[in-house]
Amino acid sequence: MTIQYNEDEKNGFHTNNEGKKIDRYWKNHRITKKEIDQLQIWLDLLKDILNIDIIKSGVSEDKIRETEQRIGTEIPKALKIIYNYIGNDERFLKSKLENLNFLPLDKLYVENNNLAYKIQGKKYAWGIDLGKLRLNYYAKDYGWYWEKDAMSFWEQSFIDISCFAINHMQTVMYSRLKGFTDTLSWPSEVAEKRYKDFFTRIPNLEYYGHTIFYNKEHKALAWFRGGQFTQDILIGCDNKGFIDDFVKRFDLDKANYKIIDGEKVKK
Repeated sequence: MTIQYNEDEKNGFHTNNEGKKIDRYWKNHRITKKEIDQLQIWLDLLKDILNIDIIKSGVSEDKIRETEQRIGTEIPKALKIIYNYIGNDERFLKSKLENLNFLPLDKLYVENNNLAYKIQGKKYAWGIDLGKLRLNYYAKDYGWYWEKDAMSFWEQSFIDISCFAINHMQTVMYSRLKGFTDTLSWPSEVAEKRYKDFFTRIPNLEYYGHTIFYNKEHKALAWFRGGQFTQDILIGCDNKGFIDDFVKRFDLDKANYKIIDGEKVKK
């Protein structure tokens, strides 16, 4: 299926009720210089929290150039930055809990002018529109499509990388959260205050309640999602006691431990 753009979409603009064109109105737009700098800050913070050795885990510029020659196009800068950080480290390439992963460089491919970099089985893919440099989706039997109000590529990618890292920790716990009544507008800000004794929120990362928290001392990460009907948290830490204390403090009697001592919990 060939993607069709209207004129506003082609130019990255939106026309408001007063007839004024607003640049980068859509949430899912091409990344700006400011946003590339923000992505770099997030990745540097993640590197610091988890003691990532970029020399061992990342990929060389020569490897990126080889990949560009193979696929016949330049890899967008933001994606290059991501692979520079996590290129060879499985902790940041795939989930242990679901069939979802970033493609290694030698598996990247271009289809209908989309550079596919993430897949879920054979039915779904995520890619960068090489013309518009923003996130597109692929669904089997439907093709590639754009969602203008979806999470941006760089936000989605950083959350993916963080969640993959959580999945590879020695203890992983998922839970529905309590205590968020009447806080649907800015649930991440409420969570930031509620969990301040355990976590700090990644700065400037907020998409409809999706955000990432960290604890540098315990090398813990947490994905938080707040929504209209529920709030959820996924926590990873090599120290099970840290997560146990969190569960006890917030009375999470239905907390679901997904991984303990590095092994998936059998249900």
